[in-house]
Amino acid sequence: MPYNQKFTSVTPSQKTEESTLQPEAANHIKELTTRIIWCLTALIFTSISSFYWIEEWIALLSEPLRGVPGWSGYFIFTDIGEAFALRIYLSLRLGLLLTLPIVLFHSWLFLRPGLFKWESRRLGSILLLSGLSGLVGVLFGYFFLLPSAWSFFLGFQSQDIAGAGLDLHLESRIGTYLQLTVSLLLGLGIGFQVPLLFPIAVWLGLMPASELAKRRRFFVITAFILAAIISPPDVPSQLIIAGILMFIFEFGIFLILIVESYGERITKSD
Repeated sequence: MPYNQKFTSVTPSQKTEESTLQPEAANHIKELTTRIIWCLTALIFTSISSFYWIEEWIALLSEPLRGVPGWSGYFIFTDIGEAFALRIYLSLRLGLLLTLPIVLFHSWLFLRPGLFKWESRRLGSILLLSGLSGLVGVLFGYFFLLPSAWSFFLGFQSQDIAGAGLDLHLESRIGTYLQLTVSLLLGLGIGFQVPLLFPIAVWLGLMPASELAKRRRFFVITAFILAAIISPPDVPSQLIIAGILMFIFEFGIFLILIVESYGERITKSD
């Protein structure tokens, strides 16, 4: 054995710490496994339920197009397995969407024991506002944005093009329409999470509401530039998109004011 080899001994206190940490780690892993099983069970249940009522979901998602003048009134599919594959795809997407509140709730339950009381309240508030903001974004897209967008695109249908006797009509594939609709609604739900970044920035001490309000004029200009880029090439649509972006900005400032007042009340109570 080499003469310079070092030996380390474990003290009784270190043994005690290791013996207490191992059960705690095992309990955390066990609780995490339980939360994951709950979420997976909810995903399976919501996906199967969505598949069972898939025709009702298809009818619901096609409602923004059915009310637009000029639509043919039917969908088509061009591959033999497209209709069945679409049902599976839509069921899984709806299952994920419906399971999201359960995932957020179990995430909060898992993290709550390791947080202070005020941290637990703030995290719960963020998760609740996140769910509500996503719901507002989806409802806005379903009732306002999608009907306007489909009406704009169907306006390009025409009869007797240039007097040549050619007609241009939409025969939409069911898979293309539903995938686009679901993607837009999910994108709006995610986009409406942006205001939550403002109170998070306040909690981290990065941005007070007064500083953000001073930059309102720059955001207004940016909103109209973005609206001109992402909206259809007509003035009403651009004004609607710009108004939405400014509403998100003002709503973020409103959330910051709520967070600051809430923090002051907690400080006074402490």
